[in-house]
Amino acid sequence: MKKLKIFIFGVLLSATHMASFAVSYNAITVTKTDGSVDLIQINDQLSISFENSSLKINSPSVNIEYIMGEVTGYTFDTQKFAGIGNCETDTSATLSINGRNITANSPSQLRVAVYSSSGILLIESMSGTSLDLSELKTGTYIITVGIKSFKIALK
Repeated sequence: MKKLKIFIFGVLLSATHMASFAVSYNAITVTKTDGSVDLIQINDQLSISFENSSLKINSPSVNIEYIMGEVTGYTFDTQKFAGIGNCETDTSATLSINGRNITANSPSQLRVAVYSSSGILLIESMSGTSLDLSELKTGTYIITVGIKSFKIALK
């Protein structure tokens, strides 16, 4: 019976990677192949899905996408914790998303920029300042915090 349960679990796990599905959580931890770890908190309803070899994190206001080859693992959490950032270093920035306002916080001052998908600089600030993205149209943008980049899609 134990072997059957393991087999069924394996089949279900394999099936989830072939089909798109979504679950609702407040947060997700993503471990990447370079060893860094991203913590993601989105204050509105958070949905995680797997589509076309990508891990997609969605809310009513923003989408974040990881190519699965760049991710070694991920865990889900119903607790809220602080933003997107590399939790392995003290100098990491966190990025908190609330609607169309994004705030990057860091122990040191970091440049925060929003670029169009074609690379045009749209908004620039320093960490600790809230960026209002409400003027931006629906579409895909790149946010950089220091040397870290995130692809987002505004809805």
